[in-house]
Amino acid sequence: MAENPGGNPGGGKSPVVEPDAEPVGEAVMRVAHALRRRDPRLLLSERECRTLAPGITAWLNRGTSEAEVVRSLCQGLPTVLRGRAAGILAWRLREHLPPPAPV
Repeated sequence: MAENPGGNPGGGKSPVVEPDAEPVGEAVMRVAHALRRRDPRLLLSERECRTLAPGITAWLNRGTSEAEVVRSLCQGLPTVLRGRAAGILAWRLREHLPPPAPV
């Protein structure tokens, strides 16, 4: 029997799965997809989504809707983005965090 180095039926290599990768919540993924739909420059990698997930989750936990998060992150972006957009998004998530919702 021939050895299958890739470990999958097609004989190709299996996709790389990072051992420390945590699943990204559905709400975070919806925000990531909405960012991309609103501005194609905001196409985020899976790693970038994991990096931004705590910030997005913090906004959502403070009563901000997914649409409000997207609007806040996209509003007033520079015409030219230098480097990856995830950096400016992370900064905005951190620096513009809304106050907690009233109890």
